[in-house]
Amino acid sequence: MAKLGATDAELALALGVAVSTVALWKVQHKEFSDALTISKDVANQKVVESLYKSAMGYSYTEEDIRVIDGKIVKTEVTRHCPPNPTSLVFFLKNRLKAEFRDKHDFEHSGGISIIKVDNLDESL
Repeated sequence: MAKLGATDAELALALGVAVSTVALWKVQHKEFSDALTISKDVANQKVVESLYKSAMGYSYTEEDIRVIDGKIVKTEVTRHCPPNPTSLVFFLKNRLKAEFRDKHDFEHSGGISIIKVDNLDESL
């Protein structure tokens, strides 16, 4: 289940125990904890790879099945998924934070002078 991305809460539900029991088992049984960690790492890596593919665009092959002149015709077709802008932005904002984050900090150096002006032209 962990390899498929299940959380500790989902594991607890499937095993019929409380989430605190899963946490206790991880502390008491190193093998159990290691197995969950390794499995979750596998799931995380698959998601990272999918995000990268989505951001960059990719091609895949599928079988197209049609009926032509009363006969079933199977054809191998290559489809292309273009880069997904949302995945691209997410990737860049997290991998290259300094260049692509929304918040930019600016620092002003120097001084500011305030001058009181009397007798302003009231027609302004």
